[in-house]
Amino acid sequence: MLIWWAAYCRQPELALELLAKAAPDMGDTALLWQPMLRDVRKLPGFKKIVIDLGLIDYWRVYGWSDFCHPLRGDDFTCD
Repeated sequence: MLIWWAAYCRQPELALELLAKAAPDMGDTALLWQPMLRDVRKLPGFKKIVIDLGLIDYWRVYGWSDFCHPLRGDDFTCD
């Protein structure tokens, strides 16, 4: 996918843009946590993707993932 090429070429903003378009159709969210996307996860727009996928609601009920954890209030961070 072009997302990984953009990330590999150190274009995290482009990778995020492509990921935002592809994420709703991804069947497996494990792709979000690939090491190649480390810099993409640091961008503020990544939070919107995680929220839109419903992962935050899921984690609040069933426990947080190894990659994201809550901060104060409704804020969270993904590593």
